[in-house]
Amino acid sequence: MKQYHTLNPSKKVFLFFYNVMEEQKLYLDKNFTAERLATLCGCSLKELDALTLEEFALTASGIISMYREQHC
Repeated sequence: MKQYHTLNPSKKVFLFFYNVMEEQKLYLDKNFTAERLATLCGCSLKELDALTLEEFALTASGIISMYREQHC
């Protein structure tokens, strides 16, 4: 199994992303923003949007909205 410090930067971002969205469920806070998600992931919003667009065809804001809709 790979050690955390040997993961490439985009995988590290997705690990933080998973933790924030799936485990901590911070999207349930109506004041939680894509900018805050990017900060928690350790990257800029522009970088996070590029990664999420490539992986999910959604911006970070779009993903937060999707999570909120699915939770209702």
